[in-house]
Amino acid sequence: MPPDLRADRSALERALADLRALARTDRGVLAAIACGPVAVPALRTMLFAPEPSGLSAPRCAAVEALAALGAEDVLIDFLAAPHRIADPVARVGTESVLDCAARALMQSDDPRLPALLRHLAETRLLPGAIEWLGAHRRAEALPCVIRALGDDVARPSAITVLHSLTDVATPALWRAAADPAPDRDNETDTSRRRRRAALAVLRDIGAEPGAAPAGTLEYLADDGDPDIAAAALCWQLDSHGATDRPALARRLIAALDRADILVCYDIEACLMRHAGLARSLLKEAETVAPAQETQARHRVFDRLAARLGVLPDETPLGAGSR
Repeated sequence: MPPDLRADRSALERALADLRALARTDRGVLAAIACGPVAVPALRTMLFAPEPSGLSAPRCAAVEALAALGAEDVLIDFLAAPHRIADPVARVGTESVLDCAARALMQSDDPRLPALLRHLAETRLLPGAIEWLGAHRRAEALPCVIRALGDDVARPSAITVLHSLTDVATPALWRAAADPAPDRDNETDTSRRRRRAALAVLRDIGAEPGAAPAGTLEYLADDGDPDIAAAALCWQLDSHGATDRPALARRLIAALDRADILVCYDIEACLMRHAGLARSLLKEAETVAPAQETQARHRVFDRLAARLGVLPDETPLGAGSR
């Protein structure tokens, strides 16, 4: 074997050894890149070899080196492979590598990628695939992006994509918020998380209450999930066409009994946007027996009284919560 070839092979072997050593993966990536295209076959073998321990860092490092060497075809082949792995630990590791491969192709416009990454987003809720679809404004992928709102791992990526596609995402988000699965009486936790997240995105992007399909907010205000119902009531109260605002505000106050602490802050902020109504509710508090009120109500009303300049002795609620 010629000396130069032996030297190249030795350098590649050292690079691969560094890639497999967690403390030296960064050095291994640089060394593999320095080997040039000759490293691609070995990196491909490493990429496609499942790791029973679920450890993904070495294979993710191989993805980084392959991307730097311009080996897009290898990464696309890896994404397209079936990866039917029975062991759950090894499967999680491979999905992490798939995610890295999808992110490594973020700038690629290869015509194979839209259908391939949409399939991965639909079947694996792969965050990297979801982000690629958003970065390339693939509006046809909206259904799987919205479905990903119900998944704790994929949700941040889905939210980022939806923020970038507000023009086409808003109608789909309203529909998703009012679509419990499998139905309203037997809704799954995943469906609730998806619907809460859809409403949160609508709030974050500044969706107007009037843009909601007719009857949607009224439907959501009667939802069995207190956080969803409270969000809908806030939107109704903020709507220019809202009728019977005092009744809506009283329903919001009642929602404090069951709402999440963050939703309680949203309710407080909503009532502050309607300061005149909030003042009248504070003065009306004498009709409510303090013993029946929750601590959440006390805290919100005390803060509202302080912010609106209502003195404690103007309402028994303030006195009752001292």
